[in-house]
Parts: sequence; C-alpha cells; structure tokens
Amino acid sequence: MTDWRHTFQLKDLLTGRDVLPEEARSLGIQVAQRLEKATYFRRYRRKFMERFEDIVDQEDFNAVLSDLYDAADELRIWVK
Repeated sequence: MTDWRHTFQLKDLLTGRDVLPEEARSLGIQVAQRLEKATYFRRYRRKFMERFEDIVDQEDFNAVLSDLYDAADELRIWVK
C-alpha cells in the first residue's frame, strides 16, 4: 500500500469525455492554476504549469496529464 503524502484534486475537472481544443486549453489553464497553489509538487510545479498553459488539444492535454501522474507517483501525491 502506498503512503500518499498529499492529494491533488482534479476529479471535478475531468469528465471522461472527448473535448474540443478550446475546452482542452481551458482545462489546461485550470490545472495550471491549481498547480500554482500546490507547493508539494516542488521542482515539477513550474514545468507542469507551463506545459498545461500551452495545451492545444485533447491529445496534448492527455500526454501532459500522464506525465503529471508519473511525477505525482514519484513524489507520493495522489491525483484524484
């Protein structure tokens, strides 16, 4: 069992449906805003804020989100 140190809430933003490019960009900005407050992401925070702010479509969003999950696992942050 993993001992999670923090929880990063995204569930309310992720609908599980395909989104238009404009929606993907909006989601990226919303995630970046949450990351700005999440000091527990330490060295990854700025990098991911910039990547989420530069989202162009759903494929891009999914790729950055996948990378965020990997970084969160390393830092023992539960993304839900």
